[in-house]
Amino acid sequence: MNLCRACSNNFRSVFAFDMHRTGGYGKALYNSKGKAIGHEKHTRRCFTTDEMLALGMLQDDKGTWRGPATPGSDRNFEDDEQEEDELEEEAIQR
Repeated sequence: MNLCRACSNNFRSVFAFDMHRTGGYGKALYNSKGKAIGHEKHTRRCFTTDEMLALGMLQDDKGTWRGPATPGSDRNFEDDEQEEDELEEEAIQR
């Protein structure tokens, strides 16, 4: 899980987490001698629920977001959860 501290949403992968963020961090401003004298205002923010849905992101019944399904993929949330449970069980047995 990847928890966003800005919007409190959970994301299944780093890809999905990165996908839900937009905007810039605020570029450094330099004077004519090349010395940093400040920064532009940052515009970084989280997408709204409607914006994430418009990007094709999906939310499972537990509220966890993931990126859009890969074209031609027949995987679904239940498959992902079962695979995750199996990996956890294997790790416990080791």
